Amino acid sequence: MTGLKAILEQHLDKLPVTKVYLSEVVESVEIFQNRRIQWAIGEIHRRGEEVKTWKVMRLAGLKDKEFERVEKIVLSMKKTIV
Repeated sequence: MTGLKAILEQHLDKLPVTKVYLSEVVESVEIFQNRRIQWAIGEIHRRGEEVKTWKVMRLAGLKDKEFERVEKIVLSMKKTIV
């Protein structure tokens, strides 16, 4: 947010408390994407629409390279929604 990410990363060793805090609260890209996928599935279901992988990917803002992973999640969540 500050535009100083590179500076922070370069000097994180000088901020040990900050380093520990960030390691506890920052989530990986994959975990964030999984959360967005689950949210998108819920939104589509809430709207009363059929949950389809391409809809989930579009709503979650994911690229085509994530298709297989999204499809697996969609299929597993469809089982719990029904």
